[in-house]
Amino acid sequence: MSHPSKNQFNSSVSSLNKEGTQLQAIVDKKILPILETHQKENRKLAPQEVVGNCYQVIKQLEQAQSTTVYLVEDQQDKDNSLYVLELIYDGNLTSKTLSQEAFSQQVGFLKKLSTHVQIPKLFDHFIENNRYYIVYEYIKGEILDSIVQYRNLNEAETVSILQDIARIYDFALKNQIVKFELFPENILQCQSTQRYVLSNLKKLFWSKASTVPLTTKQRLVLFRQQLERLGKMVIRSLIGQYRDSLVANQELPLDWHTQINVSPRLQTILARMIAIPGCNLYNSLQEITNDFQPLLRIYQVIGDKYRLIRYLGEKDGIKTYLARNMREKELYSSLLIVKQFTINNCDQQSPEIRIDNLERKVKQLQQLSNIKVTDLVRKQSDDREELYLVRSYIEGISLTKQLNQQPGFCPEEAIKLLKNTLESLSLIHQRRLIHCNIKPSNLIFSTQDKAVVLVDFGILQSISKSNQSISQYNKSRNPPEQIVGRPTISSDIYALGITIIEALTRLPIQEIPQNSSLGKKIWQEKLINHSFLIPIIEKMICPDVEKRYQSTEEVLQDLQKHQNNNPSKIARNQPLNFKDKLLSLIKPQKRRFTAIVSTFCLLGGLELVNPVIRPQYYVHQGTQQLDRQPEKALEAFNTALKLQPDKISALQGKADALLALQKFVPALEAYEQAIAIEPDSVASWQGKGDVFYHVKEFERALTAYDRVLVLEPQNVAALTQKGKILALLSRYQEALLVQNKALEEDSVVDVELLSDAASSALALNRNYQALNILDRVQSIAPLKPYLWQDQLIALRNLQRSEAAVGSARLILESYEQALNKEPKNIELWLGKGAFLLQLKRHSQALSTYQEAIAINPHSSLAWSGMSKVYWKMEQYPDAFQAIDKALEIEPQSFTAWHTRGKILQQGQQDLEQALASYNRAIELNQDFFPAWRDRSSVLMTQNNYSQAVKSLQTAVTLAPQDIQSWLSLSNAFQKMAKIEEALKAIDRVIVLQPRNSDHWLQKGSLREEQTKYTKACNTYRQAMKIAPDLKIIRAMQRVGCSS
Repeated sequence: MSHPSKNQFNSSVSSLNKEGTQLQAIVDKKILPILETHQKENRKLAPQEVVGNCYQVIKQLEQAQSTTVYLVEDQQDKDNSLYVLELIYDGNLTSKTLSQEAFSQQVGFLKKLSTHVQIPKLFDHFIENNRYYIVYEYIKGEILDSIVQYRNLNEAETVSILQDIARIYDFALKNQIVKFELFPENILQCQSTQRYVLSNLKKLFWSKASTVPLTTKQRLVLFRQQLERLGKMVIRSLIGQYRDSLVANQELPLDWHTQINVSPRLQTILARMIAIPGCNLYNSLQEITNDFQPLLRIYQVIGDKYRLIRYLGEKDGIKTYLARNMREKELYSSLLIVKQFTINNCDQQSPEIRIDNLERKVKQLQQLSNIKVTDLVRKQSDDREELYLVRSYIEGISLTKQLNQQPGFCPEEAIKLLKNTLESLSLIHQRRLIHCNIKPSNLIFSTQDKAVVLVDFGILQSISKSNQSISQYNKSRNPPEQIVGRPTISSDIYALGITIIEALTRLPIQEIPQNSSLGKKIWQEKLINHSFLIPIIEKMICPDVEKRYQSTEEVLQDLQKHQNNNPSKIARNQPLNFKDKLLSLIKPQKRRFTAIVSTFCLLGGLELVNPVIRPQYYVHQGTQQLDRQPEKALEAFNTALKLQPDKISALQGKADALLALQKFVPALEAYEQAIAIEPDSVASWQGKGDVFYHVKEFERALTAYDRVLVLEPQNVAALTQKGKILALLSRYQEALLVQNKALEEDSVVDVELLSDAASSALALNRNYQALNILDRVQSIAPLKPYLWQDQLIALRNLQRSEAAVGSARLILESYEQALNKEPKNIELWLGKGAFLLQLKRHSQALSTYQEAIAINPHSSLAWSGMSKVYWKMEQYPDAFQAIDKALEIEPQSFTAWHTRGKILQQGQQDLEQALASYNRAIELNQDFFPAWRDRSSVLMTQNNYSQAVKSLQTAVTLAPQDIQSWLSLSNAFQKMAKIEEALKAIDRVIVLQPRNSDHWLQKGSLREEQTKYTKACNTYRQAMKIAPDLKIIRAMQRVGCSS
């Protein structure tokens, strides 16, 4: 190998120096100016710096790839107005795509767009130092991104977001902007107007209008696509998915509609927006705006007093809302029904005269205690006056809903309904008022006192409809004089008669042929054994007003007269000694012989009918006594069965009485006897399920309830009980589906059912859904905090600390108020004790459970609760004594056996006995996952990892959402050096709870064990993003991760 000479080397160096000098010259002359210009053009503006001769920078608001946005102050403005200044640049070093001509064109385009009220107004634009600036309106408000992440949206807020953003989309499309997608970070809620507007112009600046006009079809397709994105974003926010990056790009859950607490109308709107199959898609902004209109009133205040909280529906031009009285304390304010309507033009009377007449009638109605119409509010809106009729909310079930849940009223039920309604109607007629709107939907059976309440008087129809519409309204229901606008008191009697026919036949009156023998036969055949009622109803519905009953008293008198003369009614009302009573009813005869003969004939006839009449009498007597005196009811049913052993109603009644007396074995036998006689008896199968539920034979109870649901798919009681059992078995997904089905079918708002559904949602980690339901429970039953106190858990899970503190305070206040009213209500004491334990106020919780035990020393729940308090206070002997007392009262309580196991394990370190207690809990309920989970911790302590894993695998199968079970399973696999399985388990934990840094830390340690340090570092960095912590920093240092 030859080496270069010294001269050759020096020559090469000289050549290189020369080339370097030339290169440096090129850099200095050509490249450096470009770099300096680019650096200058892309340099950030500093605070206090002035551009455009007057705009002083206050601070940078945001930075994106093509723009930097600043908040500036106009120094030439005396008011020191604030504006947004946007610096627009292109990051390409070699060529500038944004020319002055293009800039001017886009500014002209923006000026046109910024005329819209939801787009910031463009004030100025200029070019300075080859940098492009636009200046526009500064709008103060809250970014939508933070609203949908951290706020629990109510219906009014949801509607506002949907409508306002849909308007922006529509406007953009009308201006030919094709590629324009809004994100929550580009939208804010204006503080002054509360409308949702564009927060800046950067999205619009880089949007270009299509040069080819869009066809109607193209615009419609684009509009629907944008609506679908908007609808899905809002739904994700409502169900709590919006913040979870792991599910943000996944499809919406199929049952999303069950996870949101909004009105059916808004659910339908959202379904149409996101293109659910079977739903008609929206064709225009006007169409969706029309659908939104009634929902926009939610949370408005009417008459400075009534806040509308929920839209219930619309019929005949009258919108109905649920409301609260703002002048009452919020927690205890009463629910109200508000009917919103307008006055239509009428040739005969001016609107003012008609309103005056209405106000006079309302004042009369206010004096009726059973109707509870409270107020009439007038409100000017645009060019017309709106009226709102306010009445109290009657918690109960309408006759319409009741008829949908049963095959029809039996004659006895129809008679009772008729009498009760006549009595209510009599109070109205006494004040010379006419209801004018009697129909099944307006007859409410009050939950509170079981009374029939008449609601929604026809006075609204009379002023909100034209005369023509009145004449066409329910011709088949209203009598001739009412159809022509001249109702009388007897018009209500006519409508009530029609309603009774509907109750008997379960048919709308329109489906029963009028004025024909066939029509009469349909309803009269229902009264074969109560024929006395036929002429009464016929007289009630007589078209000729003169031949009809003229008062409710006349109808009641005829009912009473016929019932007194009806043998079956006599039998039902007689005491035990039939013969003596019958003798006392025989009128004294002038001739002794005639009296003796008549008496013996009647007594002989009585003995012939006794086998039919007397058992039914005893069944009736037992039914009347069942709720208050089950022992006496049982005697009556047994007497009936001695007279007629195969009488199905007597067997069912006997079983019900035994169940009420908690005599479960004989109750089950009675139900099974009834089923043997009548295999499709819904009541008997329901009762059989209730027996199994009480003795905690849950699988057998489910079988019985499933049989009920085969016979009667909409049976709310069976659905409710099935939901409870599925939740007890930790089958929360199934439980929630069943509970939602029950809520759909139940016409009465069942707060306990709602509370159960919230518990299931909470167990499934659906915190937003649970919170929505619990808020609803609170509004309905503010003095039953034990039904909605899980609000605190949901809020804590959502990391809403301030709201959680406020909720805890409100719950405790509610308990104080409730216990002041019902100091002996043990449910309240038990609920308060559990809540105080949750708050870790152990001494208060202990005294609360002691109060409960003082009220009922045989309450196993009270003793069990007390044991948990002692356990938390580490007073283990007292805890053990209390839990044994609970088991002495209820030895089959698997929850108590589970608690006993925890006390033995953690308090007394008696692992063998703890394991035995957990095994006993599992023996009693094999689907109780906490026992499987906690049993594994004993096995882990005993180094029996394989059995611990099996126990935990059962737990996660039963409760796939239980984070603690998955964590324990990961730990168990790690102990067994099965790192891949441990990682799978911890990954499941992270899916369930992605924002807990401890879970990421545990995953990082598993990666370390695999010696996969790069992956470990990435995992630790993720933990640092969530919550920087010394443990994480040390872990990163240990592995040698760069920060």
